[in-house]
Amino acid sequence: MVLVIFLALIPIFFWSCAGDFETIGNEQRAGVTGNCNGKDYNTTLYNCVLGEIVGSCNGVNFYPEYQRCENGQIKEGVEISSSSSGSSSSNAPAGTNDTFIDERDGKSYKWVKIGTQIWMAENLNYDVPDNTTDVCYGGNSTNCTIYGRLYNWDTAMNGSENSEANPSGVQGICPEDWHLPSEAEWDKLMITVGGNAITNTTGTSIGGNKLKAKSGWDYDGNGTDDFDFSALPGGSSGQNGFNGIGCNGSWLTTTQVSFPLASSRSLSCNSNNMSKSAASGETFRYSVRCIKN
Repeated sequence: MVLVIFLALIPIFFWSCAGDFETIGNEQRAGVTGNCNGKDYNTTLYNCVLGEIVGSCNGVNFYPEYQRCENGQIKEGVEISSSSSGSSSSNAPAGTNDTFIDERDGKSYKWVKIGTQIWMAENLNYDVPDNTTDVCYGGNSTNCTIYGRLYNWDTAMNGSENSEANPSGVQGICPEDWHLPSEAEWDKLMITVGGNAITNTTGTSIGGNKLKAKSGWDYDGNGTDDFDFSALPGGSSGQNGFNGIGCNGSWLTTTQVSFPLASSRSLSCNSNNMSKSAASGETFRYSVRCIKN
């Protein structure tokens, strides 16, 4: 009798030790359930990166809560529905790119959805009222039309405190329902496009060429613009005047390295990488990309 009961319990034992199962197509895969920022997920299939569940699709990161991998291509829409996937719906606008109007001045901007983030697909060109610190490169308004305006950190933050959070929670000079990105949000973007988080004060991430526009960069430094981010080399302004248009583009973050040094992210016509640097938040002026709340 004891032997019979023991044998009957064996299947139950192995089932409980096998972990959670997820069905992809007609295939079931076993895995251990983990927790990522309060969401359960299958650790065999996915990783937890910066509080987000991340999978790999042909070497490129994707988000199984909002996307699926089909034949090596990332598609919008939920891949699986399972207690261990943590699936939910995105509150992003429908589609992958479109335009919106900044109600403050009526300017229209392109936006693009990359992973779970929605970024402006061009630089901000908002002339801050009663402020002379935001400028067009070289004082030429045509450059503002092409590259957007250049802002120092103090103006871009619009009185807000330093933020390292994801999301930053800092609207700054961005339109309503948009905000300035933190370092963590830039890191998330780079991981999504197949790069890496930049942990050093001055470091780099691969994948920058995937964000650069297909034209507009000097010295054959154009990118592949795989994600329609369309980054352009708008240059910068500092103690020695304007510099770098055509070859360098830099974007402010909400994160300070240490007072008064503010962190920025940069692309160059001489590199395929995204780099990180720090400069005086009062003196140096860079471009701004806003991200959707």
